[in-house]
Amino acid sequence: MAKLLISAGESSGDQRAAALLGALGKQLPGLRAFGMGGTALRGAGCRIDVDNSQLDVMGFVEPLLKLPEIMRTMKKLVALAESEKPDAALLCDYPGFNLRLAARLKKRGVRVIYYVSPQVWAWAPGRIRRIARLVDKMLVLFPFEVDLYSQAGLEAEFVGHPLADELPADYAGRGRELRSELDISGEEQLLALLPGSRPMELEKHLAVFSAAASRVTAQRPAVRPVIAVTARTDTVSIARAAAAAAGCEIPVVAGRAREVVAACDLALVVSGTATLETALLGRPMIACYRTKILNYLLGRLLVTIPCIALANVVAGRPVAPELWQFEVTPDRVAESILALLEDDAARSRIATALGALREKLGVHGASARAADAVRRELER
Repeated sequence: MAKLLISAGESSGDQRAAALLGALGKQLPGLRAFGMGGTALRGAGCRIDVDNSQLDVMGFVEPLLKLPEIMRTMKKLVALAESEKPDAALLCDYPGFNLRLAARLKKRGVRVIYYVSPQVWAWAPGRIRRIARLVDKMLVLFPFEVDLYSQAGLEAEFVGHPLADELPADYAGRGRELRSELDISGEEQLLALLPGSRPMELEKHLAVFSAAASRVTAQRPAVRPVIAVTARTDTVSIARAAAAAAGCEIPVVAGRAREVVAACDLALVVSGTATLETALLGRPMIACYRTKILNYLLGRLLVTIPCIALANVVAGRPVAPELWQFEVTPDRVAESILALLEDDAARSRIATALGALREKLGVHGASARAADAVRRELER
């Protein structure tokens, strides 16, 4: 009976690892999976020895505040590897933690499979050779990542991005249904506001996005802004904070962000995976990001690519406009929104270019291909 140690340290990694495990279970019915994860992995049949809910942090500074808990989690997973003696470990994303875990597992003879590559192409490219020493097999979501690792002597396999499965080409139909539910006419323009999901993202973006939307509607009354948040977000608090910043109420839709984007004429999106989701839905967008000043200054020193928004990185050029840190103000954001809402041709060009990214993310079946790669590693 094969045994697999899994480490997924945040909600997105939990979902990616769970989809992989669900597919892997069909290939290896007797598989025993255990380790760190959340509700998605638990639902996929993984025994959760460490709940990851307290480790969903980002940036350079925030992890330091959680350091004692992070170290306790590290020790627990290492002890688990020593007692269970897994055939391999599947480390999903969360590189600040998982690469350190990989070093400890390698010392104990555990074969390491890494799923969802650290973004070495964006910052600290010197880490590639260190990763090559710690990882036995890298499963990547983007085709350009294969060469980066192969040149360093690490076996890498492109499995495609799960979002291509989650957001099929006909998903736009749900957007039309949502427009009807919100009573938005064909003459009105829907402005989707996606201020993020983590507390720090909401703190930095919600008020700015809301105030910018208020400035836009003052000039274009036919624009209908809608805030889209995750299902677990406190919508009452979000609506109250948005109204305080905008001076008027803005509808808040929870758990249906993708439908809101599919329905919109333009999306204002916090940079991250959401920009890739927006691209797959073929909608024009403006990507924004603000963080704590120390995170920003450190990031400026480390980032080595001209575009930061994931959709632009995959496209290989700045298709969608990006606003960063000091540019993310109500006036500047409103100005950018109005420029695109008033230019149908520009929005169309952006939407077409972003929609073409689907071909770069692989055909359907990314999780199944990743599971097949893990199965082959377990059978070595």
